[in-house]
Amino acid sequence: MPKPLVVTDDTRLVAYDLRTNRVFIGVAESGCGTNCAYCYIPNPGGPQILYPSQSIVWAVEKLVSIIQLGREGTLISLCPDTEPFKSQASTSRVLSVLGRVMPLGNPIQISTKERVSDRVMGQIAALQEYPGQVVLFTSCVTVSGYKLVEPGAPAPSVRFSNFTTARSSGITKLPVHETATCWRC
Repeated sequence: MPKPLVVTDDTRLVAYDLRTNRVFIGVAESGCGTNCAYCYIPNPGGPQILYPSQSIVWAVEKLVSIIQLGREGTLISLCPDTEPFKSQASTSRVLSVLGRVMPLGNPIQISTKERVSDRVMGQIAALQEYPGQVVLFTSCVTVSGYKLVEPGAPAPSVRFSNFTTARSSGITKLPVHETATCWRC
């Protein structure tokens, strides 16, 4: 399998998979805080160590110059190596990235185990260039055993409230019952 085209020296910040025409943009150097038992990232139980905002801006600007733009263009996948909405700081960085890439019209996907606030969901919805530009995946591998498998994640009932909020905001929402996957594999 071909390796992703690396836009920066750090594939956790930005990597472009030419095979699938998909780009991955991260906001954290390491850590997540959710501590999922199946996680493949370094230090999944550790706190998020976020990239400086200026590093993210630089990488996204470089990326924008090489991807295919528009509705049928490159799929932009946010935060494959961390939880995008774990903290106010990570949420702020995600919203900054979205503010730059959503006007390009590319399809965007975000996967989360956190509850996305009505305010943030509204901000994301307001940035959409067309209905369905953003797909929000809310993942949960188990309803009854989440405290053992995903000890740092909110209860499934809290996560599932994203469906109602997304629906009322006009964001496409998809439930995900995931198994351990690795976007670099």
